[in-house]
Amino acid sequence: MQEENLKNCIKTMIAIEPRQIQQIQTICSKRYSDREARLEFFESFFGQEVKSTKDLSKRQASDLIYYLNTGEEPEYKSWAF
Repeated sequence: MQEENLKNCIKTMIAIEPRQIQQIQTICSKRYSDREARLEFFESFFGQEVKSTKDLSKRQASDLIYYLNTGEEPEYKSWAF
């Protein structure tokens, strides 16, 4: 039971936050005509399959929001390793 609680705690710490999902969807709705186009961009940006915005970690979401707002990739990409 304790191990399961630890796993849930870790997942919560790294899981994308609802406000990040909202930010990404708001920004992307102006740039991409549909969901598939957004997901293709996410896959290209992260170099991995993305089936949903909810698949992103909190850190990935932060990096993506930074890029979408500034046009600059973050210097440190924790998800790239």
